[in-house]
Amino acid sequence: MRRRLTNQLSDENTTEEAIELTAVTQNTKQPASVQVDGNIVPSPASREVDVETLDDNFGDDEVDSSRDNSADDGIWPVIWDFAGQAVYRAIHPIFMSPEAVYVLAFDLSKKLFDKAGGNGGDTRSVPNPDSEDSNLDHIMRWMDMVHSMKYSTDGETLPPVILVGTHADCVKAEDPESIMDSLYNRFCQNKVLCEHVAGRIAVDNTRAGKALGHEDPQIARLRRQILEVANKMPHTKKEVPLQWLYIESKIQDKAKSGVHYIPKPSFKEEIVEKVCKIQDADDVEQILHFLHDRGTIIYHEHANSSDGLVVLDPQWLVNVLCKIITVVPSREESINVRSHRKQLQEKGILAKELLHHACRELGVDQIEQSLLFLMEKFNLLFRCPSKDKHPIYLVPCMLTARPGKEIIPTANDDASSSPVYLTFKTEYVPIGLFSRLVVLFGLWAATKSSCEQQQIFANAARFILDDKNFLGLVCFKSVIKLHVWSQDNYGDSGFHSEVFSYLVRSLETMREECHWLRSLSWELSVQCRLCPGKIDSSTRNCIWHDTNGCMHDDCAHYIPLKTRPYYCPKAKGRDLFLSEDKFDFWIQAVGNNNIQEETAGQSTLSSPEPLLIASGGDKNNDQQRDEAATKDDTAKEEKKNKAEQPPSQPRRGPEAVEEPGTRYNGERCDGSGETIMSSCHSAIKLQ
Repeated sequence: MRRRLTNQLSDENTTEEAIELTAVTQNTKQPASVQVDGNIVPSPASREVDVETLDDNFGDDEVDSSRDNSADDGIWPVIWDFAGQAVYRAIHPIFMSPEAVYVLAFDLSKKLFDKAGGNGGDTRSVPNPDSEDSNLDHIMRWMDMVHSMKYSTDGETLPPVILVGTHADCVKAEDPESIMDSLYNRFCQNKVLCEHVAGRIAVDNTRAGKALGHEDPQIARLRRQILEVANKMPHTKKEVPLQWLYIESKIQDKAKSGVHYIPKPSFKEEIVEKVCKIQDADDVEQILHFLHDRGTIIYHEHANSSDGLVVLDPQWLVNVLCKIITVVPSREESINVRSHRKQLQEKGILAKELLHHACRELGVDQIEQSLLFLMEKFNLLFRCPSKDKHPIYLVPCMLTARPGKEIIPTANDDASSSPVYLTFKTEYVPIGLFSRLVVLFGLWAATKSSCEQQQIFANAARFILDDKNFLGLVCFKSVIKLHVWSQDNYGDSGFHSEVFSYLVRSLETMREECHWLRSLSWELSVQCRLCPGKIDSSTRNCIWHDTNGCMHDDCAHYIPLKTRPYYCPKAKGRDLFLSEDKFDFWIQAVGNNNIQEETAGQSTLSSPEPLLIASGGDKNNDQQRDEAATKDDTAKEEKKNKAEQPPSQPRRGPEAVEEPGTRYNGERCDGSGETIMSSCHSAIKLQ
């Protein structure tokens, strides 16, 4: 019984795509169907296959059917093939797991500093907002995303990444290993990303899947290395109640039969109760969160409904979300629908009529509200009222247009205050963070002005705070600029403190609710112009544009706002300190926020207002919002006290979940008391 899953290395689209990311996580003794570039490769039933078959998918040796494999553990790969366009990057991390082994594949025939080409697929959908990025930029962005899920155990940084250089046969002038060395040296300049690299291999993918003796030996080596790294992951030997795995098997059977989703009551009756006895309602919730964390299902509690949606096929949900927000028209649709699609592409506005149309076409109109809830939960869109009182939905991740001119004043235009910058330890803005930040600030600004007055672009946004004050956000490769200004320049109106407080709460909320941002590390910084900034010491040119005297925001030196006085060790001449006058309002804002936290006796981890607004709170009813916030904090505290989450094991869901095998140990849902060693298995292919 022998099958090789080498398609992932010889994908025909690879000739067009410079960089791909595949995630492999482990599913011991639980084979599942495999998706390779959208094609289902069915796996044998779990009861009919020897566990050695799982290893054989990656290994070289024939299966010895005479062996007793009952005590063996194996890995079965499942690949999710996502849309490759940059516009879908906001969706990718939702389905990524911190418990995966990541394979970052890039085309060795592409020069690292050359402008990145197309990502394959249907390029008509939307233009690429990162059109100026180099191939190296794309590689580092994927590494940054993996790093944002970082956790450590036994001194090792996880998740691990294996670098794979493809198209080794196309490299004529250079040795493939020397190109790999060049990339690895770039990684070594960024220590926080370098810690994740578990190996590097150059492969000739035209020789993948060939007969024994004709296949590139490096591909066989890659399979072995994936297995070796995966088997060292800490969760691979975690005890899980056996009945939970039977439930998971039933879910996979239903998904393969075409059942993509199910209401929570039906999940309990048709799946859970067929396998084990349920003693109280919390048991079902714990099973749901366990399966969500494993990536088997997608489930989020709906505060306003007990009949929450359980998605049995996460790949199906990926496809549905992508199709709902697509801008490629079909030939049969009406002119009215086409105009709504154009509005979605140009302004990021998803009209309710287009949403209805998309759901009808996909046959999911019965669960439209549940899908809308999930998209809001994922911060993919936000709802705000329009002039005709019909709600519209803004989808910042769909925007590709850049502002034709500066939408925020330069430092010289505004005498009252200078902008500040969000800086990140990895020196890259995490994928999906800016669009989600725009969503949350858009919700907040919608309480102060109408949505029609907001200006949102792919990399920038301007919000009207009142009749004189404005907030601007601009996203670069490595930093996000924030600027609060007043058109009369009379001074601080208090909005600096409001914006900073809201920024802190929003970032902490994203870090708490988005599993791929759990390790997000940021600083609010001021820009230094006393030194040349980020330059190559040998050429004295900037590291991003290879330009002498570059004044681009990405190439500047930044000093954290909290480290007063603002001293620049690289400054030349008499001026070694930045003047604090231009940052005085921001300094006061940080101070005010610290005082408020100490007075209230609480941390910045409390939920910010946007989550309340998104659930339909009245923006003019402060008392109602305060009461809701208190209830929300109380509920979170209760769940936190109940959870038994080890610090080294990050969670995928929005809330902490009890660790399987600790509280339960097979006592409540596993009548036999029998446990099995198991762990999560999924694989994600990002183009």
